[in-house]
Amino acid sequence: PGHTPGSVCYYMDGHLITGDTLFINACGRCDLPGGDQQQMQQSLHRLGHLPPEIVVHPGHHYGSQASSTIGEQLKNNPFM
Repeated sequence: PGHTPGSVCYYMDGHLITGDTLFINACGRCDLPGGDQQQMQQSLHRLGHLPPEIVVHPGHHYGSQASSTIGEQLKNNPFM
């Protein structure tokens, strides 16, 4: 939750599909109808406690990098 009330992430075999919750070095918007900044912060905090080697696959990518890891995001993502 955070981007929308029904936002979810899916984990399987070391890969995490984060949809609009976690992007590469960014996160989803919370200023749209249904968004909740506090819930987004809680979601990102929970993701930050996952093992650092988990590969992150966001729902969108706005740069040259299509995936990352939790560890890389903890180092480089100001929202984590």
